[in-house]
Amino acid sequence: MVYVSPRYEDAVIFGGYEDAGGDTHDSQYESRVRTFYLSLKKHARWLPARGARVLDIGCAGGSFIDAAKRFGYEATGLELSKELVK
Repeated sequence: MVYVSPRYEDAVIFGGYEDAGGDTHDSQYESRVRTFYLSLKKHARWLPARGARVLDIGCAGGSFIDAAKRFGYEATGLELSKELVK
């Protein structure tokens, strides 16, 4: 986790998410899923057991959610970017 101080204004943060586009992000989807999945496997001994519920806030195109489901978690995500939600 990283904490940025001073924080950006809320309007700047929300604006960045709302303006995110899906075309470039989607082109990297499968490689993102693979990277997340391999990271989950690597760190499995420190993570909750398979079957745990996971919430990804700011999930973009959902690649972490897919990786978490493949890993055995019950995963759900929230995303502010209307374009990425599509």
